[in-house]
Amino acid sequence: MAKINFVEVLETLFEQEIPNDFEFIWDKKNFTITLCFIIDVHNPNHVELIDVDGEENTDNIAYEDAVLFYHPTKSQIDQTEYLATFPYQDKKGLSKEFLIALIAHLKFVLLEGESDLMDFLTDDTQEIFELDFKQVDFEQKIENIEETEFFAYPKY
Repeated sequence: MAKINFVEVLETLFEQEIPNDFEFIWDKKNFTITLCFIIDVHNPNHVELIDVDGEENTDNIAYEDAVLFYHPTKSQIDQTEYLATFPYQDKKGLSKEFLIALIAHLKFVLLEGESDLMDFLTDDTQEIFELDFKQVDFEQKIENIEETEFFAYPKY
């Protein structure tokens, strides 16, 4: 029987805790896994927005962002392209306790982000919307966790 990997654990936790759509993108050659997720909000007043591609849009909003899991020495990444990035341990992977804390924090970030996005639609003074991962808060949450159960990087 195959061992469970950290992506399977993440998928289960995400499905249980977070109502947003999501997908995983696995780049085997670069030893990275991207967890992409979407915040959907209605744009009832058809506020005109310009998306990341420079396109004007007055439809409902589907804001997409992602977190990245990467190998600390084998992966080539640009951390500025992601909401947050997390190295996994060679062979060990990531702990269940870390993954649970991450999903709980991500749930908070996405709920707050949805509210902030709604505010953005009604506030003419805000020019840009971005999610805020609140890295310091997350680091405080995981500072004292006791990691006991680890799940490896997926095998192919």
